Amino acid sequence: MYKYSIYTEKKNQESIILILKSYDLDFTLQEGIGSFEGKTENSLLLTIFNNEDLYPKLVKVIKEINSINSQVCSILTVEKLERFYFI
Repeated sequence: MYKYSIYTEKKNQESIILILKSYDLDFTLQEGIGSFEGKTENSLLLTIFNNEDLYPKLVKVIKEINSINSQVCSILTVEKLERFYFI
């Protein structure tokens, strides 16, 4: 199981949700405050759990997010989980 996290600026939130849904991704969205290049900004953390290698798909998702938000980049992290439980 993998945990994918996308960190991006909080802009066009509804459009971001539509992008994720268009790629058939299940996700959790959390709002926060972050800093990029010394500038504080509202941010979103998108978390996706999946057994598959989603890297190629998530690169496309992030490029779309960056485009609609006029961003230079977003951050993608990938963690391999040893255990994962639905309780």
